[in-house]
Amino acid sequence: MEKRIRTGKTTKVTLEDRDKLKAQKLIERSAFEKGRSGGYELIYPNEEDPEVNKRYELFLQKANELWDDFTTGSKHKPQKQAVAKSNTQQINSKK
Repeated sequence: MEKRIRTGKTTKVTLEDRDKLKAQKLIERSAFEKGRSGGYELIYPNEEDPEVNKRYELFLQKANELWDDFTTGSKHKPQKQAVAKSNTQQINSKK
């Protein structure tokens, strides 16, 4: 039993190293996807037009809302709206 407990990771990765590794993996993933796009064009995120990104963000937000409604029902929706409203008010008060 003691041997089982002691197996595994013995060193901890710092938060900074973990962030660097995550950024590196994201770069590798982007390069992999770009090289295997099969002739398709990447439409999001659009580096040239921020208005297009805003429009897609709205689509993604609505898709997430629909998914939440589908999986959890509407019982948590009032709570989420209250949290989102308070976050918006805090952001507006900082400006």
